[in-house]
Amino acid sequence: MGECLRDVPNKIVPKNMSYQTYYRIWKHIFGDQENDVDREERLKFEEFIGNVNMNLDLLKRTGLSVLECRQEGLTPCQCKIAGFTARDCRRVGLTAAELRDAGFTASECKEAKWELTELKDAGFTARECSEDTGWSFEELKDAGFTACDFWNDDFEAYECWDAGFTARECKTAGYTARMCIDSWTLEELKDAGFTPFDFRGDDRWESGELLTELKDAGFTARDFWNDDFEAYQCEDAGFTARECKIAGYTLSDFRHGTYATEYALTELKEAGFTARDFRKSYFEAYQCEDAGFTARECKIAGYTLRECSKYTEWTDTELKEAGFAARDFRNYDFIEVDDLEAHDSEAYECRNARNAGFTARECKTAGYTACECKTMGYTVLDCRKAEWTLVELKDAGFTARECKAAGYTALDCRKAEWTLVELMGAGFTARECKRAKWELTELKDAGFTIDKCRSAGFTALECRRAGWKLVDLKRAGFTARKCKDAGCTLTELKDVGFTARDFRNEGFEAYECRNARFTARECQTAGYTAREYRKAEWTLTDLKDAGFTIDKCKSAGFTALECIRAGWKLVDLKRAGFTARECKEAGWRLVDLMHAGFKLRDCKEAGYSDADLRQIDFYSARLQGGLVKS
Repeated sequence: MGECLRDVPNKIVPKNMSYQTYYRIWKHIFGDQENDVDREERLKFEEFIGNVNMNLDLLKRTGLSVLECRQEGLTPCQCKIAGFTARDCRRVGLTAAELRDAGFTASECKEAKWELTELKDAGFTARECSEDTGWSFEELKDAGFTACDFWNDDFEAYECWDAGFTARECKTAGYTARMCIDSWTLEELKDAGFTPFDFRGDDRWESGELLTELKDAGFTARDFWNDDFEAYQCEDAGFTARECKIAGYTLSDFRHGTYATEYALTELKEAGFTARDFRKSYFEAYQCEDAGFTARECKIAGYTLRECSKYTEWTDTELKEAGFAARDFRNYDFIEVDDLEAHDSEAYECRNARNAGFTARECKTAGYTACECKTMGYTVLDCRKAEWTLVELKDAGFTARECKAAGYTALDCRKAEWTLVELMGAGFTARECKRAKWELTELKDAGFTIDKCRSAGFTALECRRAGWKLVDLKRAGFTARKCKDAGCTLTELKDVGFTARDFRNEGFEAYECRNARFTARECQTAGYTAREYRKAEWTLTDLKDAGFTIDKCKSAGFTALECIRAGWKLVDLKRAGFTARECKEAGWRLVDLMHAGFKLRDCKEAGYSDADLRQIDFYSARLQGGLVKS
């Protein structure tokens, strides 16, 4: 070694570095002039020797081998800096791990003929082994690199897919569903253990398209529910309401989420939700009706009659059949409706317990008043069966006419303080009012006609005392006899228009007709007989003038003399059946009898002798046709 190197201070010689090595460096720098180095050049060399670690590449240029460098104490890293290749280092026994620590790349190690598995064992990462090495992702996986190794080296999910890793391995390694969605199918991702929640944030999430794909991939509504999906998202995914209910969604989830679902009410019912569920979720009763629930189901669910009446189409009967009692109808009272413009007070519509089928008695038990029952349409008869008093029915607004139709008597109505005029207007007859102890004068003042009072049984005398005149009595149909019994004179009866026939029909005697100043002819027309005339002391002349025949007068007992005096002729008497004796006693002569046509026997029976007959040449007269022998 040159003398110049002997004076090199030990302090500038690197640790574990031999003088032989530095001499070779000196020789490399100064060549044959090593003994002619001046002081300035020496100082530069000393500076160089102090920074030898920065210039290790000179070692290789000086002809030192890796082995010699290693013997001189150079580290693998320094060997690399000195320019030695991985192949050079491997030849001297350096391991892949040492080379990795020295900074050699996997690609350099691959050129040194190390296998991929050896590099992995040496600590090279998957990323290091994939860069510029030519190894495929699949070869990395085959070498033993796991999906976790890929994840740790920031490989993309699709590179894991290229390597042949399963979706489950990638999920275990830390890859998210969003990272994997473009490489694996949703079915594979589902099998890998990803939940619907893991897919949130995907570009297709907001449009709802991904939700449908998740359902098609086999995710159930239960999976959605477990991941706190809202009901409307299940609906967007295409799940039925029933599937959502089975999964655990409540009816409130369908209605009160971020967005309400658009399932039809009928679908919610068919899904298995009960009317009670609807009520707990603050659905109105009319919505339950739209869903297909019956009024009974809503009642059982806790809906009140007021709620079941609001906007529903259930009839009162259906509500009753649903189990609502009359007391419910009573407590319900009224449903508020739009205020009428013409009124300041609120307008109400009554819910009709009657239409529901409740009896008035049930309504009364439930607390309804008679007035309310009337408003609902119950009749007086209904209320009467419910045992309301007539006074209560009157106060409720029922009319006397309605009460009459229900069977109440005039006396009942009078006790309920209806006036006689009201009863008359209600259709009560005078007879019914009479039974109710009203006086005839009260009936007359109330407006009852005499005709109705007569039909009621009032007598002509009572009517006359009540102030009606005889003409009113006659017009009302009272007979002449009843009017006479009421104190009317016969003359008054005739003056108001009663005829002789009326008298005759009522049993008046002929003399009463005569006292009433009826003429004999009027009486004869009325049907009085001649005998009745004679009893009435009418003269035979009156009878004859009235048109009675002599036959009837004879039958009435008038004598032949009376007939003669009345103006009848002898021939009339003979025709009427008077005998020759009666005519003789009436003063007729034999010759008159002969000329009147009496027979010989008649004359003999009348008491004439043969001498009397000869005296007037009776036989001669007979022969001449005047008398015919019997």
